[in-house]
Amino acid sequence: RRVHGETLKFVAPELMERVKVVHQKDAILQNNSGDYWISVINAGRHFPVSRICEIDPTKENAGFVIGSLMHVADIVSLRPALVFSTDGHLSKLHQLAVDFLNHSSSLSGAPKVPELKVEKHIVTDLLIGAENDETKREILMNDQAADVKKKINRSFCEPSNVEVCPPLILAEHLGFTNSKFSISRKEENGGNKDYSTIADLRSDFASGALHPGDLKPSVIKVVDQFVQKVRDHSKDAKMKTIDAILSAYIKKLEKK
Repeated sequence: RRVHGETLKFVAPELMERVKVVHQKDAILQNNSGDYWISVINAGRHFPVSRICEIDPTKENAGFVIGSLMHVADIVSLRPALVFSTDGHLSKLHQLAVDFLNHSSSLSGAPKVPELKVEKHIVTDLLIGAENDETKREILMNDQAADVKKKINRSFCEPSNVEVCPPLILAEHLGFTNSKFSISRKEENGGNKDYSTIADLRSDFASGALHPGDLKPSVIKVVDQFVQKVRDHSKDAKMKTIDAILSAYIKKLEKK
């Protein structure tokens, strides 16, 4: 997560100037750790184990239970007005914290119950689980241009399938930063076309007017431009550290 925070400073510097990244271990050490662990204990007293296991039935073990209770304590200690999350596992953890705060809201000095906002998870799995190696299924922030091109060319992109199409998702979130997304293709395939909305792009793809072979090159271009923002800082000391961490992580995955 430290890698994520530092990388975001390169790709969205103006936004990150207004963002403070707080890491769990730092928050525990800086604040009264006794209060933190009391919150963990109180959450454990309030929730039965069965309630916590509902978050992820595949992880019914002590480590997961304790980690979930610590997540509740994280929210309690931060006292946020808004908790934002994508749907799925993380949103269930956030809901656990909100439920606990609702329970304790009548107590003296209890934090205000935050608003929980959940957005749809953005699927970035290029191969939709067809490959166990995560480094081949995801765009990594230290990928070179050739890596980006290879991964997107191999990505799942079934003609007319707009429900499951990683390149369309990437186009939606990275392709309209300059108000339009441009497709370059031969005249016999429909010629060049600019799209001003993702709805129009999805409509053409769904109808077959836009073929995967014409979509992917434009997606490669916008994704590579995004990753280039990180590459531009390749000589930065922090970027060198990030690259070393990612490289070690990739090697570890490759050994599995």
